[in-house]
Amino acid sequence: ELVSLKFEKRQAAALAEYLERVLNELPDAEEADPPDDLDMREPVVEAWTIGALGIAYDQEEGLVILVAEELVEDPDDTGASARFTLTRPQVRALVTRARAVVAAGRPPCPFCLRPLEPSNRDWCPCHN
Repeated sequence: ELVSLKFEKRQAAALAEYLERVLNELPDAEEADPPDDLDMREPVVEAWTIGALGIAYDQEEGLVILVAEELVEDPDDTGASARFTLTRPQVRALVTRARAVVAAGRPPCPFCLRPLEPSNRDWCPCHN
């Protein structure tokens, strides 16, 4: 099933960094080439926003398991969750894509970490 979920640039950067460390710590294994087609597919409109991410490794199958939980306003609401099983090549492709998307974005304000607006000469309202 195809689903689009939204998460923040900082989450994408942290996920890529962590997944790369996980891959580097795993024992060597024969791997296929990573997928070439990393373009987004419809639906591009997100079903929900990710609040928390969990990662596990299934040693028996050699798969990385990524669990995303919905960001909810009400702490009593459990929200939605999604579970993805990824091969090592898929994880490498995810790391590559996440880093490219993060690098293409606006730089963060060094004080509040919100994206800086180039039209404002990288000035942030938190400087007031």
